[in-house]
Amino acid sequence: QNMQVEPRPLVLTGGSRQPPRVDRVRCSSGMSELRRDPEDGKVYSFDELSAYYKGKYNKGEVKAYWEKECTPIKTKKDKAASAEPKAKAKAKAKVKAKAKATAKERPERGPANPKRFINDESTIVQDAMDGLIWSTPNVARLDSYPVIKVVFRTDWDKGKVAIISGGGAGHEPMHGGFVGKGMLTAAISGETFASPTIDAVFAAIVQVTGAKGCLLVIKNYTGDRLNFTLAAQKAKTLYGLEVETVFTKDDVATVAERGIAGTLFVHKLCGALAEAGKSL
Repeated sequence: QNMQVEPRPLVLTGGSRQPPRVDRVRCSSGMSELRRDPEDGKVYSFDELSAYYKGKYNKGEVKAYWEKECTPIKTKKDKAASAEPKAKAKAKAKVKAKAKATAKERPERGPANPKRFINDESTIVQDAMDGLIWSTPNVARLDSYPVIKVVFRTDWDKGKVAIISGGGAGHEPMHGGFVGKGMLTAAISGETFASPTIDAVFAAIVQVTGAKGCLLVIKNYTGDRLNFTLAAQKAKTLYGLEVETVFTKDDVATVAERGIAGTLFVHKLCGALAEAGKSL
């Protein structure tokens, strides 16, 4: 079936050449894509256009008309492929919304902060001290607790030099965890990362200091230096107690040399000497 059709100039929109609307011979297509011709509204493949104009126009001219003027035809497969991501996204959003709604309905359980095993942030220091006392023999706290947070040895008879230290909470087991035989006689805790008050330090001194006196181990922190020193002066003035102080500032982790880590060894050395009956 041969048809003799004389093609007219191929002119693109805007002045370029475009193929005429004539009956074309259908050829076997090697391309799966189909496009609609804007002038006659029929669907053709690129191979059909190329075969019809072969020898009349070069492939570049035909390709330009194909790409600029002919509209791509979406097959059922293409439509399904484009709809699939949208359906997946919609289903995923639905699952997320359902999970969020379920989470709101679920009652809150577990600790207030899963990174730290606490019951309530407002009572974290008191809870830590309570746990220390309940789990450690021969350790008690003053009656003024929780305003004044002091733990001390109950097996202490004031016959030796007392070793006292303290500081802000949040460095557990510093300092209450080191109260015991051969270590600290008493420890004072402030609030989280805050120095103990002067009254709290003074109460600890009065509670455990005997005729042999006491030694205050103070870290090189402004609040600790001030409050412990003033409490020592108050104890000397009001009760005539023999109180000495020592400052630790060996911490290489900060430029302030606050003496946190190495203070432990000072506790141990002074506690051992005090337990051996050495003088102040």
